[in-house]
Amino acid sequence: MSGSVNPTERTRSREPIRFVGVGGSPGVALGRAHVLDRRDLDILEYDIDPEQVAEERARLAAAFAESRRQLAELREGLSREALGDHVHILDSHILMLEDSSLVGAAERLVAEERINAEWAVRRAFATLRAQFEKIPDEYIRSRAQDLAYIEERVLRNLMGQPRERVTGLQGPVVVVAHDVAPSEIVALKRAGVLAVVTETGGPATHTAIMARS
Repeated sequence: MSGSVNPTERTRSREPIRFVGVGGSPGVALGRAHVLDRRDLDILEYDIDPEQVAEERARLAAAFAESRRQLAELREGLSREALGDHVHILDSHILMLEDSSLVGAAERLVAEERINAEWAVRRAFATLRAQFEKIPDEYIRSRAQDLAYIEERVLRNLMGQPRERVTGLQGPVVVVAHDVAPSEIVALKRAGVLAVVTETGGPATHTAIMARS
């Protein structure tokens, strides 16, 4: 079956969609959009038997250890870049992963409520993030976004689902994503990305601070 497209409909379909957001830095960038698919992780939540507690706690410890190792490796790369002044941002992420109250909360949930490691991580981070979000100071409150990045890293290490990498971008582009972690700014810089547009965050987040520099 053949037919024709109404010229008006063709023109309308090509009209750009305009989004209004909060600027993280001054200036204007124009380029082809590169969309990073960063959908929320779909984790399983289930009860475990008493004999599974040790195994789940071991999985938990391994995921936190691997997350620390990955961030330490990224930190070394960052220290050799022009963004070296912001190494302390990754230091703060590593310290969060070493926080005994956070790690301990997840371990207690596994041991006392007998839930799987992924569920325990989600609940432990949600409790801490809620505390940050109640703080009046905008800069300190924005650290809740850092917790979200760290939580995702731990969960992905638990589930064996690596985050989509920002390397291999072709040509000058504007990256569009749900979020971009501070640790990814170096890779974006190396790739010659013109600008970053995210659904989450704000001018006071560590991602915005690093991107501005």
